[in-house]
Amino acid sequence: MMTASRLGSEPHGLDLYVSRTDEFIAPIHFQHSSCIASSKRRFASGVRFGEFRYDIQGIRALAVLSVVIFHAFPSLLTGGFVGVDIFFVISGYLITNSITKDIELQRFSLKEFYRRRIRRLFPAMALVLAACIVAGYIFFDPQQLRGLSQSVVATMLFVSNVYFMKTTGYFDGASDAKPLLHTWSLSVEEQFYILFPIFMFFLFRYFRRGALGSMVLLTILCLILSEAIVRLRPEWGYFFTPARAFELLIGATVSLMVPRFRLTAWPKAMEALAALGLALMIVPMVVYSNKTAFPGIAAAVPCLGTALVLFVGGTSTSTLVGRVLSTGPCQFFGNLSYSLYLWHWPLLAFPRAVLGLELEPWVASLSVVAAILISAASYRWVEVPFIRPGYPRLPYLTVGTGMIAAFCAVGIAGHALNGLPMRFSPEARALFAATDDANPRRAQCHNGTEANIPYDRNCVFGAEGVAADVVVWGDSHGAELAYALGEIAPAAGHKVMQITASACPPALNTARAGRPSCQAHNARTLTALVADRNVRTVVLVAYYQVLRKEKGFDTGFEDVVRDLRKAGKNVVIVLPIPVYDFDVPSVLGSVQERGGDPSTIGVRQAEFDASVADTRTFLTDLAARYGARIFDPAALFCDGALCRVYRPAVGVLYFNENHISLTAARHLSAPLLQTLSGTVSAAAGSPPPQ
Repeated sequence: MMTASRLGSEPHGLDLYVSRTDEFIAPIHFQHSSCIASSKRRFASGVRFGEFRYDIQGIRALAVLSVVIFHAFPSLLTGGFVGVDIFFVISGYLITNSITKDIELQRFSLKEFYRRRIRRLFPAMALVLAACIVAGYIFFDPQQLRGLSQSVVATMLFVSNVYFMKTTGYFDGASDAKPLLHTWSLSVEEQFYILFPIFMFFLFRYFRRGALGSMVLLTILCLILSEAIVRLRPEWGYFFTPARAFELLIGATVSLMVPRFRLTAWPKAMEALAALGLALMIVPMVVYSNKTAFPGIAAAVPCLGTALVLFVGGTSTSTLVGRVLSTGPCQFFGNLSYSLYLWHWPLLAFPRAVLGLELEPWVASLSVVAAILISAASYRWVEVPFIRPGYPRLPYLTVGTGMIAAFCAVGIAGHALNGLPMRFSPEARALFAATDDANPRRAQCHNGTEANIPYDRNCVFGAEGVAADVVVWGDSHGAELAYALGEIAPAAGHKVMQITASACPPALNTARAGRPSCQAHNARTLTALVADRNVRTVVLVAYYQVLRKEKGFDTGFEDVVRDLRKAGKNVVIVLPIPVYDFDVPSVLGSVQERGGDPSTIGVRQAEFDASVADTRTFLTDLAARYGARIFDPAALFCDGALCRVYRPAVGVLYFNENHISLTAARHLSAPLLQTLSGTVSAAAGSPPPQ
């Protein structure tokens, strides 16, 4: 009896399958950079196994490098995220090869399948998780460490895609600073693997002749489902396994097709197909962006390109594309792809969490270089020992279960202890706590991505026994202002209605990516406000720095002001505030802990004024044209020299990077109420004492 080894490729690393059988005998050649196992034996079904595919290593290199470039320098490769989709296709292809082989050899075992998964994935992943936990303890504030602890548990239970789908929302902190965000793709694969092996076993046992047709049909149905999710629930699409299943199934389909064809007689056609496949992979990396509706049909393009290259490489002789993908650099990065995928994101996320969300190019470059070096070491001393012949003979299911339990225990402890705030001084903890200084009724009163609160069910604050006469209408930047204004409204006999929706500004016919219900929400809101005779004043609030880049915003915002004024409503337009590329409470607490002065953190007023000059001109001209009022909150933040994020006499002015805190909103509410009454029309009053 001999040991037969096959070292192939999968989305996040090399895939080694070891078996002992008298029926499957293959010579072995092993090196650190590659492991080649070949077998010419065919089985009755016509399936070929054991041929090492260098082109797959090259595809993996292309995929991982596109992801790394996109994450480090998004403007250089705006669609680099499709590398993950390419990974999914490769994974479906190779896993189907493995399962088919075991079924043909009558040795299929779920226990063995998952033992291989643990052996392949867990060693490198455990090292990354441990490093993230240590780094989080050193660098993260309590809120960040608590979130990291939760994501550790989600990652080890392979549900991080669900976790991030639920928590990576408009108010959940900058996703770019979450070190384990990238593990969502591992979770998608593992969830797929729970059902797919069982499906394959019964498919081959009871419906072997129709296996390929069944896989094609299932793939098409899952693609239709993905497109429906993108259109109906876009906030689910990116992380949701059902939206991604078709990508793995494309790979599975190709795996079932390859044994049925041998196309060496058409070399020119194969060259053309391979070139077309490579183009379909690369072009989306360049032309797609974060505005592309994804995954759905858009994701099918790079996936089909990957499928073509896999198909040609498995059914024909060498092609130019295959030879390029088999070159040394491609093999190098293909070998490192799992470790590089695991390491690159934390090495970008931690600097973003500490230094700011927009990394300087030199910092991002150093992070990428560090990721490559650490990945090479991880591959050499962590991955290779577990994939070479004679690898440690461990009870991997038991070891894997123990690792899951251990990391979950650490994560649960970090969550239960609220991110270990005792690491910091009381002064720093007070500043960190500003992350919770927001509208306490946001969950009930603020529209999320679906904007589905009916007009007559919107929250109202203020005097009892009267109808709402003041409405704060805006995106999420209006939520705290509405609540704070409602707190002082009873003394003036007012009642305030809050109508706010995430990333949905008060502008007609403004389509925003990922917010399909925004246009309808705004149209309904405007119609209801015009018809509501009780409403006398409407306060308009928006995140202008982002929104004015959107096509149609200026016109849509003007339409709202014009129609409200025609209906006899008073309109107050809130001018822009300074915004930042870092989490304010986190930075302030860290500065305080290091002995710095939190009141010195901010942006020069001249820089802020220059950045919003065009917006201020647009809004003030608009107000003058239609007889609206202007409310300028800048005096609370800026003193002529610096726009600050913290004032000792007031407190922390933001609860994240661009949303004002409830404390700041309360200091703005009195001058805003005066503006509503017409006694103040231009500014929020004098700045508070320093």
